[in-house]
Amino acid sequence: MEVFIILTVLAIYAVGYLLYYMYGKEERKNQKYYRYQKYDRYQV
Repeated sequence: MEVFIILTVLAIYAVGYLLYYMYGKEERKNQKYYRYQKYDRYQV
């Protein structure tokens, strides 16, 4: 059971890291536009 738990945690961590890396890359590319979109959403 311990091995299964460790593998599950590692899988979740890997997926989370992948998503964070992908979103971070997109955010860095469109940082200015993303900020403006955020402010527009809050204003509306």
